[in-house]
Amino acid sequence: MNFFSEETFSSPIRHYFFKTICFALALAFAFAVFSPAQAAPVAPAGSGEAAEIASPRSTVPAYRLSQICKTVGRQEVLLSARGLRVQHRNSGLVALFLPPYKEVFFFNSKSKKCISMPLAKFVSPFAYSWNMLFNVNIADIPVVKAGSRDFPSRALGPIRAVQYQSTPTFVAGQQALRARREIPSRSVQSITYVVTDHFEAPAAQGRLLQKMYGLPAVPGVPLDMVFHDLHDTKKSYLTTSEILKAKASAADFARPSGLSPAHTVEEVTSVVNDGIDAF
Repeated sequence: MNFFSEETFSSPIRHYFFKTICFALALAFAFAVFSPAQAAPVAPAGSGEAAEIASPRSTVPAYRLSQICKTVGRQEVLLSARGLRVQHRNSGLVALFLPPYKEVFFFNSKSKKCISMPLAKFVSPFAYSWNMLFNVNIADIPVVKAGSRDFPSRALGPIRAVQYQSTPTFVAGQQALRARREIPSRSVQSITYVVTDHFEAPAAQGRLLQKMYGLPAVPGVPLDMVFHDLHDTKKSYLTTSEILKAKASAADFARPSGLSPAHTVEEVTSVVNDGIDAF
């Protein structure tokens, strides 16, 4: 029996089993990429390396986004001049990117573990599970600008945005691969991708969020992405349900301290599991 055939994948039990394997392999991939030799643990509390904590009373202007990404799950995103903070709602996992954007901190408010790594080595481990499951790397899909549009926001009103679409060449290529049965019908045929520069965030923040979600690199902060599979069924990959102007605590953008240094990314990220369950 071909485990990866359309018939096998259609079984609900095997479907779940396959997703679980993909997620496990994705984490294994992340651990291999972010080995202890490549990722330097954050300094212990009280050391000279641990940066000062901002006063709990201090606040900074920010935008707060509530997002759901198929590969990561439910996220709360804070964008400010102090940095980019992405918190996984269910697990307490936080990815913190601070100016000048040369390293990333992963820490877990529940396990009290933290690890840092050079930003140049940062690869989203969660997007890898999607690549295995759908036989395509979303970040590599070529896109072209398809015009401007308003993105709805209940709190702020319409937000200016730019829409991108996958190129006709990519769509034709996917259809040809499917006709030769080289890819399954669940694979991506086309995407529609929406970003914005409304938040006036540093360009690095939009790109980092795109890397976190495994999305194509275009100017702006990602808000929405839908795709059509090769059955021409429309599915959601990224949604933004809420956008608010907020006063964030300056402590949210302070370098982590008072946490135990993790020696591998596994110690920090293994708590995330609702991304793969969202398929």
